[in-house]
Formats: sequence, structure tokens, C-alpha cells
Amino acid sequence: MRSELGVVVGLNILKISLIEVEMKKFRLFGYMFVDDKKEGTSIAKTVGANSYADVIQEIESNAGWITETDCAFKVAYIEEVVE
Repeated sequence: MRSELGVVVGLNILKISLIEVEMKKFRLFGYMFVDDKKEGTSIAKTVGANSYADVIQEIESNAGWITETDCAFKVAYIEEVVE
């Protein structure tokens, strides 16, 4: 979707085009744990971001950790959720 915004600068009107970008969903996985029955399980969290680069930047700013109110884990794998 594209829209325009008119801004008055002095006596001139400056038109700025705004492009709305839909957020993508990414699934972040922690390391896999193996229980007594040799079954693997891992922690995962779905987050919204504009790109892989934004997700990676956020993870790197927190030393590789995702910290939420309900969980905290070191990210091992990222995948984009396609709906």
C-alpha cells in the first residue's frame, strides 16, 4: 500500500511517499534437549519483524538470547513462517 503525506516547508509543499511494509513472522528455536526417553524437544518463539536482518540484529543486541516474560533461551535456529 502506498500513500502520500504533504508537508509544508517554507512556502513549498514537499510530498513524501510512504510505503507500508507488512511484518513477517519468524520462528526462533532454542537448542534441542533430549529427555529420558531419548525424545528431543526444543523451545520456540514466534516473533514479528520486517526482515531476517532485523531479527538477527535484535538477537545479537542481547548476546544471542531471547528474553520474554514467559521464557528465555539462546537462539540456535531461525525460520520464516510462511502462511
